[in-house]
Amino acid sequence: MCCRAAVDESTTLRFQLRPLGDAREVHMLVWSKKHKDHCRFTIGGLKKNEWTRVEFRAIEARVGWARTGPSLEGDVLDNLKLVFAGQPGDRVLLDDVEVCR
Repeated sequence: MCCRAAVDESTTLRFQLRPLGDAREVHMLVWSKKHKDHCRFTIGGLKKNEWTRVEFRAIEARVGWARTGPSLEGDVLDNLKLVFAGQPGDRVLLDDVEVCR
């Protein structure tokens, strides 16, 4: 996923997730060239085999696992990764991805 425009207050990410295992929490990582680190956003409350609609402003993603660092503001969305803890073979479906400005 790539969006060449710089992230600002209005940049929003929308998508749907459906865990096929017991992944109740998914971490979304977006690489920041500006900070040379991933900015992270945590999605919780997921239920097995149920679609969850996710929507958040890109500037809510922050550097560091504790999300205490700077945001993506002024940076470019280079890539997106989903990370979750689960058993071997667990999967999370991703659908209807949208980046809005």
